Amino acid sequence: MEFKNYPKDIYDYIKINLNEYTSGIKNPYLEDLRKIVFSKSDETNKRKKLREARNELVTKYCFSVPFPFVTDIIKKFSPIIELGSGTGYYAWCLRQQNAEIEVFDLFSPDEADPFDFMSQNPWFDDTWVNVLKGDENTVSAYSNYSLFLCWPPPDSKMAFNAFVKYKNSGGKTLIYIGDPLSSADENFFKEIEKYKLIHELNIPSWKNINEKLMIYCL
Repeated sequence: MEFKNYPKDIYDYIKINLNEYTSGIKNPYLEDLRKIVFSKSDETNKRKKLREARNELVTKYCFSVPFPFVTDIIKKFSPIIELGSGTGYYAWCLRQQNAEIEVFDLFSPDEADPFDFMSQNPWFDDTWVNVLKGDENTVSAYSNYSLFLCWPPPDSKMAFNAFVKYKNSGGKTLIYIGDPLSSADENFFKEIEKYKLIHELNIPSWKNINEKLMIYCL
């Protein structure tokens, strides 16, 4: 499978031209970023505005911005199962590009019991698609799908357990997005190193976040 060559060392929303990253889909996350980056402020104030807006944007959308050049790659591995999908925003963007994607989270943000803190998703408030309830065991029934893990929780066994169950069920493709220093756990990264990395791409992200797309053939 061929991939278009994109810059390898672009991390910062301020340092890139967001007008270059457009597509024919609706992507309000990207539009909200543009409003800040292209506001009539100097770089210092823009960075301040980004810091102040980060939590609100992440809660409304997701941790990773679905840039068109990233979703163009991911959609090629459809059908996809995403575990830990939060709001389902990434799936909402991929479905606009005709990707087939099933979406699961242990706690769907719009189905939590407001009186039971342990049943709530601490990161997100609402969903963009219907997010089904599922955990690591769910992936075993989707071995003919690509497994998508976008910013799996840090210091958690979720990503490792899901990957092992997926691989043992016959799964063939892992799609990971995140910063290896602040997502999943050490066992997950040790395990995926055993397999063939077929694509790696740096993704523009928040300051001091080294966000990557990594795709493995199992």
